[in-house]
Amino acid sequence: MKLMIAFISLVVFCASAVWVEYKLVLHFGILFSLFASMSVSVGLLGALLRAPEGYEDTHGFHVRARRRRQMSRARHARLLHLTRAMKMDMARLFSSP
Repeated sequence: MKLMIAFISLVVFCASAVWVEYKLVLHFGILFSLFASMSVSVGLLGALLRAPEGYEDTHGFHVRARRRRQMSRARHARLLHLTRAMKMDMARLFSSP
């Protein structure tokens, strides 16, 4: 039953999208239609990328905890060392011999 409801909803959504596109093309021309469709696509892609990951089982939908993006100590140390080395090189470059 779920599959049938999803299919009918998809058909209705696609038919309404085609009708709206047809009306936009008649009224504004093709350029506005392309701009609108690209804007909607980018918005949907952004929403999908921000959506939490999860899974569904018999007990419902479960969202996984996101990992925090923290710079590792090793990477932080390497960047700090690189920054110091660049400062020392710049000081040697501009110092008088």
